[in-house]
Amino acid sequence: MGNPVPEWTSATGEPLSHAIGRLGEREAAFFLGQEGWVVLYGPGGSQRFPRSGTQRVHQPTTKGLDLIAFNPKDGSVLILDNKAGGGAHVVNDVSAFTSDLAKKLKNRITKLERGRAHLPPWALKDMDRGIAALKEAEQALAGKGKWPSKVRLAISNAAGNATGLSKELAKQLADKGIHFIDVNAAKKLATPSKVRRGILRATAHRLRQKTAGQELKALEKLAGRRVAGAAGRAGVEALEKAAAKATGKALLRAGAKAAARRTMSLLPVVGWGFSAKDAVAGVEDILRGHTARGLAGIGMAVADVGSDLVHVGNAVSGVGGTALSLGLQGALVAGQLGIEMDRMKDKMEELQKEIRDKGRIPDDRHLRDEFGLDEEAIADLKKSIAEQDSSPPTPDDLPPPPDWGQEWDMEWPEPPPPPPHHAPGKPVPPPAAPTGPNAPFWNQPIA
Repeated sequence: MGNPVPEWTSATGEPLSHAIGRLGEREAAFFLGQEGWVVLYGPGGSQRFPRSGTQRVHQPTTKGLDLIAFNPKDGSVLILDNKAGGGAHVVNDVSAFTSDLAKKLKNRITKLERGRAHLPPWALKDMDRGIAALKEAEQALAGKGKWPSKVRLAISNAAGNATGLSKELAKQLADKGIHFIDVNAAKKLATPSKVRRGILRATAHRLRQKTAGQELKALEKLAGRRVAGAAGRAGVEALEKAAAKATGKALLRAGAKAAARRTMSLLPVVGWGFSAKDAVAGVEDILRGHTARGLAGIGMAVADVGSDLVHVGNAVSGVGGTALSLGLQGALVAGQLGIEMDRMKDKMEELQKEIRDKGRIPDDRHLRDEFGLDEEAIADLKKSIAEQDSSPPTPDDLPPPPDWGQEWDMEWPEPPPPPPHHAPGKPVPPPAAPTGPNAPFWNQPIA
């Protein structure tokens, strides 16, 4: 924002305009993440208190460059300043870009180089490419070469009502690829095309086939694990074989249920404008291995939908100068699930042993309290035991994917209404799609 910051105290609180500015800068960061950008430098999670304290990330509403983002797909870098608040207007001035840009850019490069030491190896590549591009821009500002085509300046209107750039400002910054990003219309612009949806479906289908194959192999292995001690006992061998397969199916079903319970830690994605139902189901799909389908359910853009190995870390970026990726959170949740699945394996072995020793399955209450099976798993277990089904596992034995009611006919959100004029009763029609230097950056190829 670049506005002077008055003293902040716990008694007076911060000005409303600064609260709006903080909201806008964070909203802009999440928007870039949805578009496939990785935020290298962004707003902090809270105000610095006291204001004279150490600044580790960009403090909202303070002077400087608000956001720096890197696009891993084409190597481009975006330097962004957000304009929040106010009525419908065009942006006439942006001091972040027109005053001491070289000094501000040098400051950010220094912070990024300092922060790279704490990044994991998989994130260093993106950070280093971004820093290299910024150094080219720094050289250009010092008169040593042209402004790099892959580094662009942008002004956004997250949490604000700006409708574009003035002709004077656009002309002044034209050599640096200045663009206006209309976040208010982002949902409409981000809606995937029919072709893109088709590619996503095809990729998801391949992933689902591969995942189903892995689940089937797991079930075959589980069905073959029989508790020692049953050999030679008349009348229990068929029951033992059926119990092995039935408990294996219960284990897989328990894994799917556990994934659903763990999704609450990932639900901040709901704040991006998609329903909780879609988010829960999408994250559950990701945890079960249906990566492409899960990302589609959440409504995020996939960096490369043509690849079977989707890099989830590039699909979501974090805030606060660190790569808070869905991939990282997903790995943590998967680790928790791994522990839970190990416990379930022990329980299933105990259940097999009890069925073998007693020659029957325990009562429902015992299955619920002792082995953690739900009604659906209990019913399936009884059916398999009654039929003494010891046939080799098939795809029909796998737990069904989550029923989230929409499949591929996703309901993409409608764009928000145009911002009202500052004068009551005089709505401003949405601006026409800009062309030329003001065109949205995602519609312009990198030279």
